[in-house]
Amino acid sequence: MNKKRILLTVLTALLLLPGMVHAETAEQAGEAAADLPVRTATDGSTYALTETEGEAVALTVPDTDGEGILTIGPEIDGKTVKYLDAGYIPENVKIVFLPAGAELLNKEKLEHEILVYSYKDYEMIHRQSSIMFHLTAVEPGEYALTDAMRFLPGGESEPLKQEYYEYPAELNGRKLYNCLAKKDYFSIYKSGSYSYYKISENEIGICECRGAGVTVTVPEQIDGMTVVALNSLDLKWVISAGKKTKSVTFPSTLRLLGNHAFYADRVTSVKIPESVTEFGSYAIKGDRIKNITIPASVKTIGVNAIDINTKALELPGTVEKLAEKAFVNSKYTTIHLPEGMKAVPQDLCMNCMKLGHVDIPETAVRIGENAFKECRKLKAVTIPAEVSEIAAGAFSGCANLKTVDFKGSLVRKIEKETFAGCGFGKLVVADGIEEIGERAFAGCARMTGAEIPDSVTDIGPGAFSECKKLQNVRMTASVQAIADDAFDDCAKKLTFTVPEGSYAMQWAESKGFRVKIAKQK
Repeated sequence: MNKKRILLTVLTALLLLPGMVHAETAEQAGEAAADLPVRTATDGSTYALTETEGEAVALTVPDTDGEGILTIGPEIDGKTVKYLDAGYIPENVKIVFLPAGAELLNKEKLEHEILVYSYKDYEMIHRQSSIMFHLTAVEPGEYALTDAMRFLPGGESEPLKQEYYEYPAELNGRKLYNCLAKKDYFSIYKSGSYSYYKISENEIGICECRGAGVTVTVPEQIDGMTVVALNSLDLKWVISAGKKTKSVTFPSTLRLLGNHAFYADRVTSVKIPESVTEFGSYAIKGDRIKNITIPASVKTIGVNAIDINTKALELPGTVEKLAEKAFVNSKYTTIHLPEGMKAVPQDLCMNCMKLGHVDIPETAVRIGENAFKECRKLKAVTIPAEVSEIAAGAFSGCANLKTVDFKGSLVRKIEKETFAGCGFGKLVVADGIEEIGERAFAGCARMTGAEIPDSVTDIGPGAFSECKKLQNVRMTASVQAIADDAFDDCAKKLTFTVPEGSYAMQWAESKGFRVKIAKQK
């Protein structure tokens, strides 16, 4: 996680910020902070404070935001923050934000590692609904709006796209420039059953539709301005189509089917206009929607964007970006990933319990962490020839995965838990693999045999542990390192077929396994 992302994350649960005060020296402050009484500030936050020659010495906050983040304000009760005593940092805190110039004292009291960051101006923070702005004070009376983030359910977050928000001119009485995100305090306008915000002088985004009837037809224009987005500014659905609503029609001017755009209770079919270029996160949900076509105009798909009950989802080759967790927990049985995709995102189809088939495009070079984790009905997968990395946990928990067909030989390592808990019977590790990582095939309950190719030199900790039916393993003389617990808790009669005098033979014998000498070819 980079510093910008950490700075944005801390804003999710902004504290009633306390502060801390200064003494003549850091050493004085450290001594005075040895036993601080807990007090209550005028803003209601709790803190610890002592006085040295009329000045407060140290402060901390016993309670944090629950996310392991502690933010210390620039002053408290009129006294300037200069020191924070490390002995008062709660055990769950992993990140501390201090005002510029403040010091962390008594670091030896810390029993765990923490990250410490300073910020230039406490007024760097502004939040509206689920959107958070990150500001930097540049000169007196001026701010730079450097970034903005939208927070989503489940702890996910995403950048706020400037394309769909209007630039503000000032914030809290200060000039605002160098903006990367838009509109301060989003001004909300109402017209009939719709609420909207301005994107520009001529374009708007609808953020609420009230009183959905039997049919909902979203207009192309409201108050003379063009509707280009359906986009929630909080975590409420823009359109919530209940039991009475049978159909919803979107305008041909729509570009963004944004966050929490549409929920349908009884609607069975949805037509997406060919003008739409982006699905936001949690864009559309409906358990009875069984027919949807993603137009070729779509380039971006957000987190858990399309939560419907269709069996097959085909993504056009125009899709350039799939968010992490784009299809997490979905009900699809088949997914055709877009041609041209270079990397399958992390957590893409995690927990898709009904997914039985996935097409990974030939252009793919990487499969991300946990991309297909716990896809329990997935039986076979083809790894395209250009793939050089399959990241940790990519297929872990795929209990019925029996066949993995490598079309190329660029993958050099089976990463940690990549195929843990899969349904292999007799496993033949792909040629070209040089290292089998930690718990790579652990817990494969159906595995009875494993054949390790000549390319493998290293077998890591727990690589085949808990494969309780594993009875036969064949290795070559190329294997030069096997972790002590690589085959722990396998079948009692596990037998290794290995070349005479090889490292693998010596290792197996030292561990008390049965050894069978391989016949020379």
